[in-house]
Amino acid sequence: MYIDGNKYKSYEDYINSPDLDPKDIYYKLLAGVRTPQNEYEIKLKAEMDEIIAQGGTVETNLNF
Repeated sequence: MYIDGNKYKSYEDYINSPDLDPKDIYYKLLAGVRTPQNEYEIKLKAEMDEIIAQGGTVETNLNF
């Protein structure tokens, strides 16, 4: 499977790829479709989950 000119074995490999744009990683973590791949992503996902559990909203307006 080819996405954005890169070859992946599956859609799951694409979702968990380290080659994704940082904002795509953020959105996919927030949506729960990406498995955190490193310590930073684990902390980020835990922080997002905590905010949501407390009834808050996670900002998705990223301007990189």
